[in-house]
Amino acid sequence: MTVSFALNGYQPQTVQVRPDVAPTSYTETGTGGRLQPNPVYAELQPVKPPAKKKSTPTRKQTAQKSAPATAATSGPQTSSGGFQWPDPR
Repeated sequence: MTVSFALNGYQPQTVQVRPDVAPTSYTETGTGGRLQPNPVYAELQPVKPPAKKKSTPTRKQTAQKSAPATAATSGPQTSSGGFQWPDPR
């Protein structure tokens, strides 16, 4: 004989039980009103949620600005947008 336990969100579990037959004398058989194991114990394990798929982030493609060809051959670049100040002398 078996006893089954089930609960939403947990894995079901089945436990084997048997009647506890204890004869009162050698000529009589006992009346089985008890079960073994007594008490019946089952510890339900939680169901693991399904693994979430990692989504790859989508990146927007941006156009790269190319530097003017003259900027590479002219003198050093400054933070003023490529404009060079005259020599202070």
